[in-house]
Amino acid sequence: MEKKYKIVLSLVIVFVLLFGRNSMNITAQASGDASDNNAYVLAYYDIATKTETMLTAKDVKQRFGININSSTLTISSEPQQPLMRPIEEKLSDEEKSDIADKDEKGINYSNTNNGSLLLEESYSNKVSKSARATIGETRSKISNPNTSPYYSTAKIYSSDQWIGTGFAVGYNLLATARHCLQNDAGWKSSITAYFGYNGNKGTYFYKANNAIGYIYYPSSTIESSLQDWAFVVWNTNTVYSTGCYGMKGDGYNGMAVSTVGYPQDLDSGNYMYKCSGTITSCNDYDFWSDLRVYNGQSGSPVYEETSSGAYAIAIMTHSYFPVNGTNNALSRRIDSGLIGWLIENGYA
Repeated sequence: MEKKYKIVLSLVIVFVLLFGRNSMNITAQASGDASDNNAYVLAYYDIATKTETMLTAKDVKQRFGININSSTLTISSEPQQPLMRPIEEKLSDEEKSDIADKDEKGINYSNTNNGSLLLEESYSNKVSKSARATIGETRSKISNPNTSPYYSTAKIYSSDQWIGTGFAVGYNLLATARHCLQNDAGWKSSITAYFGYNGNKGTYFYKANNAIGYIYYPSSTIESSLQDWAFVVWNTNTVYSTGCYGMKGDGYNGMAVSTVGYPQDLDSGNYMYKCSGTITSCNDYDFWSDLRVYNGQSGSPVYEETSSGAYAIAIMTHSYFPVNGTNNALSRRIDSGLIGWLIENGYA
C-alpha cells in the first residue's frame, strides 16, 4: 500500500509542477535554477495554522519520497477504481437542512486584491432566461451516479456556502477552481465534499470533510490569471472509496471532451449533469470549448473519455454562456507545454 501511495501521489505532485511552462520559468527566475533542489516549485497552505509554506524540490523529495527529475516525470496518471463499489448513503436530517441553507444562498464568488485571480463566472446572468432557452440544451442528467467517473465527482461546500464542484485526482486530493476556495477573506477554513451527490434522492457515496491544506502556485511568482486552480489535501485516503480521474497532458482544437458537475440553473444544483463538446481554441495555459456550463460548475473536470477511463485535462473556471448564440467555457489546463518545460528546465 505504501508503494501505491507513493506512485499515485508522485504522479499528482509531478502534474502540479507541470501546470505551465512560462509560469514555472518565472518561478525558476525568482528563486534559482529549476535543477537546484532549493528552487521553489509550489506552495502549501496549512488550514490549521493558516500559514503558507513554499515547497522546494528537496522538500517534495523529503515529504513524498520522490525525486523531481527526469526519472519520475510522466505525461499521464491512470484512472483508479475504488476498492469496492460505492454504496449510497443517506443524508441526515441535519445535513439536509444545512445543505438547503447553503444552496439557498447560491454561488457568490468575489474578486480579491489579486486582481483577476478570482474572476466571477456570472457573465451568463447578462443573458435573459428566454434568450438562453433559444440555445439547444446539450446537458444530460446523471440519474444514477454509481458509475465511473461520476462517483469521483463531488459537490463541494465551505462552512457557510455551496462553492462548486470538485473531482478526485489521486491518493487524497480533490481538484477544483481556486476561486472556490479563496476569496476576500482568505482561504476557506473547512471544506466538505459529497461524492456522487444526488440531492433529489438525498444520497451520496462518500463524504470527505477533513481537509488539512491546499496545494497551488505561489501568488508571488505567477500571473494571477494562471492561478485559478488548487488541490484540496484530505487527511485520509479517499481514492480507495471514491476512485479518481486520471490526468493527461493533452488538448487540441477539435478534441472531444466532456464535463460533469452541479449547474445551479438546472434542478437548483441538486442533480449532477454531464455535457460533451469540443475544444474550440487552445493556448499554453487554458482552452475554450463549447461545453455548456453554469454557476456551480466551477472546479468541474474537463476530461477525455477513453476505453481505459476518464482522463482530466483541465479544470473548469469560467462560463460565458450563451454569447451570440454560442456556449463558451474557459478551462485551466492541467498540462501546458509539458515537453517544452522539461527541456527548458533540464529535465529532458
